[in-house]
Amino acid sequence: MLARKLHFHGSHFCPVYYGKNKFYQERSAMTQRMAVLAAAPLDPTGFTDMQAIWGDKVELSFSSVITEKTAEAMQPYTADKGGRVLMSGLNDNTVTTISIDKLTPPVEKLLADTRDKADVAFFACAGDFRKLPSSVLTVQPNILLRSIVQSLLQPSMRLGVITPGEPQVPHVFASWLPYLEAVGLTKEQLVVDWTPPNLEMTTKCAQRLADQNVDLVAVECLGFKEELRKPIADIVKKPVLLVRTVVASTIKEIASSF
Repeated sequence: MLARKLHFHGSHFCPVYYGKNKFYQERSAMTQRMAVLAAAPLDPTGFTDMQAIWGDKVELSFSSVITEKTAEAMQPYTADKGGRVLMSGLNDNTVTTISIDKLTPPVEKLLADTRDKADVAFFACAGDFRKLPSSVLTVQPNILLRSIVQSLLQPSMRLGVITPGEPQVPHVFASWLPYLEAVGLTKEQLVVDWTPPNLEMTTKCAQRLADQNVDLVAVECLGFKEELRKPIADIVKKPVLLVRTVVASTIKEIASSF
């Protein structure tokens, strides 16, 4: 039996079929095939703002390790105490934590399966994953954002980082710190705070960062869209980098090369 996935090309969904030893699809010439991969469940309609930036140059396929927003589907990836975690929403509107370490091997398998099926891979998660090995050009948001921010930092600056869940704060701090230390900053110049992507909690988080006198804010959750940048910037009165727009712009540059 053939397994069916969805492709998104321009404003239209196109069916893609995967057989045991075959891969074929309905696709237009002169587009880049991009595999959108994730650990947690994906909603293809959640990428329409990014697709507007990419235009018709990118044709998307979607795959995720966990395919349902249920406690049962999340259970094999339950986070251990003190481990690195992702925040993932459930169908009942609650949020649970899942383990990055347990999800890394199946994510790496998804990436390996893109060989000969995609020109570019986009790991649609800004969580605290190590750099993932891949045989295709891969956009990994957390690595991309941290590298760009590192290039902007000056020795006198303080960096504010927003992550979506409180349990993530300690390991997010630990993973950002080497990027700062590599350019002469110390742990006292790094402030990591948390908020889910809703306006009320985001404005409170922004005020806490403003009180810490940060010079730059990096928002490392893909769930933060452009409409949340302005409230943060208005309060902090400093530049705000959203990982979502950084990724979208990078992929546009890649796709525009073909």
